[in-house]
Amino acid sequence: MTDDETISVFPNPNRGSFNVLLYNTEDEIQKVVVYDMMGNIVYSDETFKGGEINIPDVSSGMYHMTIILNKQIIKEKIIIQ
Repeated sequence: MTDDETISVFPNPNRGSFNVLLYNTEDEIQKVVVYDMMGNIVYSDETFKGGEINIPDVSSGMYHMTIILNKQIIKEKIIIQ
């Protein structure tokens, strides 16, 4: 869980498939974007409301995920093995 215990991302590390769950808030997920270390978008979804994300055919490494909620923006690091 993040420091504010709003979002849970698991498993992390993963193999390109992971879950994003929203907790303890009336806020809703508006958009999820995953970037590689060069800033390229490897995944984007404006209809995602929580659950499983699959990112096939990406290289192993660290990725940055931005989760845009109604009232806040949360950033997470994802490690794909």
